[in-house]
Amino acid sequence: MTIAEHAVPLAVRLSAIQRFRDFQVVFAKFEDSYEVRMLTLGRRDQEWVEVLEGLKPATEYVSENSYLIKADIEKSGASHDH
Repeated sequence: MTIAEHAVPLAVRLSAIQRFRDFQVVFAKFEDSYEVRMLTLGRRDQEWVEVLEGLKPATEYVSENSYLIKADIEKSGASHDH
């Protein structure tokens, strides 16, 4: 059953969203690596979430297994905290 449909200018897959510190983020491709993009999110359904701020249309982002990139970033950041 469909209750409502909304056109949104930009959306990402829910599987791409990770919690990073106190933010909801995606990992966007930047040249040969990935960088954290903090997002402001809007409406969502079971598969997609609207992006209100933080990502430009057509930006490549990690939509599957993004927790692996998050783990690498947290691991490399931890070694610099000492």
